[in-house]
Parts: sequence; structure tokens; C-alpha cells
Amino acid sequence: MDFLSNLFKFENNSTVCGLTDELNILYFMEYFKQHDDNVLVVTNSLYDANKIFQKLKTYTEDVCLFPMDDFLSSVALAISPDLKVTRLNTLERIKVDQKVIIVTNLMGYLRYLPSIKDRDKLIISLKKNKEINREVLLNLLDEFGYTRDSLVSATGEYSVRGFIIDIFPIESDHPIRLEFFGDEIDSIRVFNEDTQLSINEVDSYNVLPFKEVLSEDKSSIYDYLDNPMVFYIDNNQILNGYKKICNDIVDYKDSKDIDKDYKYMFEYEEINPKQYIYIETLANKQGAISYNSKPIMKFNGNYDLFSDFVKKEVLRNKVIICLSKNNQIEMIKNLFDNVSIDNIKDNCINIINKKINSGFIINGYTVISEYDIDDIKTISSYKNTYKMGRKIKDFNELHNGDYVVHKAHGIGIYGGIVPLNKNGLLKDYIVINYAHNDKVYIPVEKIDSIYKYQEADGVVPKVNSLNSTSWAKTKMRVRSRIHDISDELIKLYAARNNQKGFSFKEFPEEIVFASEFMYEPTSDQIKCTGEILGDLSLDKPMDRLLCGDVGFGKTEVAFRAMFKTVMNGYQVCYLCPTTLLSRQQYNNALERFKNHPINIALLNRFTSGKEVKRIIKGLSEGTIDIVFGTHKLFNKEVKYKNLGLLVIDEEQRFGVKHKEEIKEIKNDVNVLTLSATPIPRTLKMSMSGLRDLSIIDTAPINRYPVQTYVLEENDLLIKDAIYKELSRNGQGFI
Repeated sequence: MDFLSNLFKFENNSTVCGLTDELNILYFMEYFKQHDDNVLVVTNSLYDANKIFQKLKTYTEDVCLFPMDDFLSSVALAISPDLKVTRLNTLERIKVDQKVIIVTNLMGYLRYLPSIKDRDKLIISLKKNKEINREVLLNLLDEFGYTRDSLVSATGEYSVRGFIIDIFPIESDHPIRLEFFGDEIDSIRVFNEDTQLSINEVDSYNVLPFKEVLSEDKSSIYDYLDNPMVFYIDNNQILNGYKKICNDIVDYKDSKDIDKDYKYMFEYEEINPKQYIYIETLANKQGAISYNSKPIMKFNGNYDLFSDFVKKEVLRNKVIICLSKNNQIEMIKNLFDNVSIDNIKDNCINIINKKINSGFIINGYTVISEYDIDDIKTISSYKNTYKMGRKIKDFNELHNGDYVVHKAHGIGIYGGIVPLNKNGLLKDYIVINYAHNDKVYIPVEKIDSIYKYQEADGVVPKVNSLNSTSWAKTKMRVRSRIHDISDELIKLYAARNNQKGFSFKEFPEEIVFASEFMYEPTSDQIKCTGEILGDLSLDKPMDRLLCGDVGFGKTEVAFRAMFKTVMNGYQVCYLCPTTLLSRQQYNNALERFKNHPINIALLNRFTSGKEVKRIIKGLSEGTIDIVFGTHKLFNKEVKYKNLGLLVIDEEQRFGVKHKEEIKEIKNDVNVLTLSATPIPRTLKMSMSGLRDLSIIDTAPINRYPVQTYVLEENDLLIKDAIYKELSRNGQGFI
């Protein structure tokens, strides 16, 4: 879009208004192309900064985010570790002798940074066969913000064991292990923080600070960029934001009795850029450079509306449609007669292979993006090397004072392991303390006779006595209240196992469908998909439980099984416990299956009577391939022509009555149950072999780390936390 280079004007100390959000991005990019300066974009909020950063990423890799928490969050609570790592990575990128665009919020703009004169000193150079005093190295790690621990598992940690020092550097995906011979580094190895096993050996390594090390001389992000062009986005909002920060600082100092002269950051007036441009939404200053532009309407997949709009626009403007995928280009090209591909001409519809974030109309040009035509989800590129630590994988750990249950003696208190001499043999025994100072000693090899007591929050169980029959009475009372369904379950699953099912074939479209997944599948997703598709290829009904944490990709695995089912001519029923979840999964399916001729319907309490009749008829006649819904799908009128797969999302949230109805549906069809927290019975059946089990234990690449804080209720902090989460394109649950 070379026409923009002639359209845009860049005048120092000026105000520009009237551009759409996307044209603002292209304005920054055009300046960046035409000039040798670094560019600094300043917004009031972190949310706005991240939005601009994500949009700039569409056009260039030479852009970095310099994010900073709000004042109350950073001072009264804690500085976000992943935002800190992003800032430090950005400062390292600035060191490279290559121009760059930095996007920051007001707090990042005002933040104190290490003096630019000292930045080259803030590095620990490690080389094989080089001597370095170990105590000096450990002191430097402390000064650089690294935390000493017994075992390195998270970014910013180090540990010391004899002649070995482990460090998890800020910029590294894995920690490094230094082996010393005296003060000489004998070897440097990169190792896996989960297994503690070596990955490879390196000859040298540079360790960067894990915090912004400050001295008496301080610099700002503006200083680091060496006289950049500064774009202020909505300067009035920035000034109002600065007033709020000043008020927050005054209130905080008063509440904590802090010296009024103490400074947390630069004052706004202390940073005096030599060249800057104000970007305003509306013209609010005389002499502003004003443009007349407007955004494109969203067509949301309505191709008739889109086609009519383009045909009208081509009569008055030069129309350019920007598409990034070849199949999109072919599809849109077939909608019109007078089309030019990658060669912009007058009086015709021009299609170019280019990705933009959103369309706009300006100065006789109508530019349309793929996101305007279809309701496509944009994927934010969030990359952060910060690792929160390894996952705890042993769920049966016992600690002194834990309540335990012994099969024969009842509830007691775990007292640890002690060695006892019996018949001349020294053995380890588990100690359980009971009422009246009684103790039971159990050989460690019989640990399977005790269980960790699962109590309700705040409930302290009554410890049993060895000289009473209370435990025996408790077992009898519970036994009498339990409805034993084991015989029924075994018969049901034996019948399913002997039932002749339908073996699904493979189709080349499955490869195309898998390739359309917007993310890189994890190793566990690939493994679980293989297990489920393998089940579907057998001639007996599948009954598999798919476990995985929220956001680990269970839905995508289910969608691939659903696609295979439909390709083989069978229908899919996707059962959800709530109306909200059914709507959410229905919308996800519409987006995921949109490139394939698959008819998808939604049946819940908000479905109109007319639509209910249409769906029931479509299911019975086979014209509907996939139906999402809640308990409405248990309606006796709902009949399937050829049901091949039942997907149950969060089975543990269905009531007993609904579960009995599920059994009637799933006697001879393939069943896939999805759950992040399966109920014990469901999990027990999977572990015992009555049902198959697949586990997604690998988090998606660069998944946002979880940060947990406990503090007294403060509405402003909660607001700031939610706003910061939204700025990272995350989710918030209140």
C-alpha cells in the first residue's frame, strides 16, 4: 500500500487526528520505514499498549513491548514477574545496533531504569576453563536479583551443591549447570529443570540481571532509545493518567507514613523528548494535521452483504482486499468478475496477498481485511521465557500432622517414619497416633493400608480410639447408605465391550482439518488425538476419558474426533452441563469447522420453539451433523438418524437423573468424556480399565503463567489486576 507514503505527513511537535486505529499503526510503520530513528509509542494504559503492540507485530518483528504494572499493583502488591522479564528482554533488544519500535504504557515511560552508562557492566560472562571466584559469582547473582534455592526449577533461581552451581537465567528456556574445579569452570551444561538431566554442553554463557539494578544515576526508556521519535496516544488521557498516579502516590505515602520527598519514578516533566507527535482521535488543537478516514463494517461471514458493499465501493473508490491465505484468495476471487490479483488497478476489485488487522476508507481508497469479511479470531503472540517452576506430580505426599485413615483402625494422625528393632531386624515403620496417646506402627511396605484423609475446608475430623467400636460402627453405617452399582457398571461395560461397533475409515480431509488449527499442538494433544482416532478405527464402541487442565486443548482433540465421525457419515452429540458452556463450544465449533460443509446446531433453553422443531427434524433426517446442547438433548422427541459419537463435557457436573439418561444414549455409540476434574468414580473406572484414559499434561507453548496473591480486599487493586489481565489478552473470573 504505497499510496500511504504519499498521504502521511510527519512534522515534529505536531498533532495528528482523524486516523482509524489501523491507520495509526500504519502511520507508525511508515515513519519507521522512512527514518533511521527508533520509535517510542506511549499510551496511558497497559491494555492500550498491548493492543498496539499486537497490531504492530502483524507488520514487523522489530517491535517490543515495555510493560509496567500500575502503581498500586507494583508497590502495594508485587511487580508482575512475567512483565518484568518482558521489560528486561526489551532492554537487551535495544542493545542490538538496529532500530526498533518500543511500545510502553505511562508507568513504563516514567519508570526508573539502570543508568545507561552502566548497562554494559550488568552482565556475568561465564566461559569454560575460565577462573571466577565462586563467592564473587554468588554475590553477583544476589545483586542481580536471583534467589537461592535448594533446587533450581523456576526462572531467577540458583542453587549451590558442593562444586556445582545451577542458575536459571532470565533469557533461557532451561537452566545451566556450572561444575567447578577450584575456581575454574570445568563445564557448562544446559539441563532440564523437570528431570534435572543434561540437554547439551556449551562453552560460554552470559547471565543477565533478573531485576532492574538501580544506582544513583537513573535513566528512562527514552534515554535508552537515543533520541527517538515519540508518539503520544491520546495525550489528554495520558495527562489524566499521570494525575491519578500522583494522587495514588500521595495517598500511599500518607497511609504508610513514607517521606513525602521519596520518589518512585520520573516526573512527567523530567522527560523532554526533542521530537514527538501527538496522535489524537478527535481534532482538539488548532493547526492539527487532520485526516478523514473511517473503519470498515464487519460482515461476520455474510458474503452477500460483503459482495454488495464491494460492488458499490468500486464505483467510487479504489478497492483493495487484503488476504493472507491462498484458499481465501480463490474463494473471494470467485465472487466477482473484474478482479486483479497482486496488481492494483482502477475500476476493478484488487486482491493482494497481505495481512492487515482491519480495513479502512481514506482518500479514495477502500481497504478490506480478512478479519472484516469473516469473524476470525486473532491470535496474540505472547512470548515470555519466565517459568513459574516445575509442577508437583506426587499427590500422595504425607506430612507430620496430616490426618490419615487406616482400614482397620480408622482416623488417626500421621507421625512420620521411625526405625524399630524387631527380632534383631531394624525396619522402618509408619507411626499413626490415635486418641488417648495410642499408637499404631505399620511396616512401610504396607503403606497401601492407609489413605490420606480428605476433609472439607475447616473441618477437623474426630480421631478414633483403638479401644472403641466407633470405627466399626461408622463403616457399617456408611455401608448401609451406599447404593452398590458395581454389578450394574460391570454388566454395562461388559456389554459395551462385546457390542459390535463401526470401524471408521481415514479421509485425506482430516489432514487438511488438522492443518487449519491456529496453534501448534502440544505433544500430549498429538498423543491423545492418536489414541482417540485409534479407538474410532476399531470395531467396538469407544469409551474414553480425556483429562486435562483448563486451557490445555481438550476441545481441539474432541473436534478432530468429531470431524472424523462426520466424515464417516455419522452424527455427533456434544453434551454440556450449562447453557453458557454449550453456547461457547457451539461458537468455537462454528469457527473451527467453517471451511467444511458440516451442519452444526445448538439446542438449549434459549433456542426458539421454531428452531427446536427444525433441529429435531434435522437430527432425525440426518441433515444436522453435529448438535451442541444441554439437558434439552435428553428430550424424548430428540432422535438421531445415525449417532456415532457422544461427547460429554464436564460429566461430573451432571446430576444422577441426567447420568441415567446418558446411559440410555451411549449403550452402543462411541463416547468421549472431557474433564479437568473427573469425579472419583469416573477416574476409578478409567484407572481400573473399565474405561480408557488419555491425559493432556503439557501446557500450550508460552501459556501465561499463573500468579497468586493473598491480600486484604481492595477494590482498586482488584480493578487493576483485572485490567492488567485483559491487557495480556487473558481471562478473569470473579
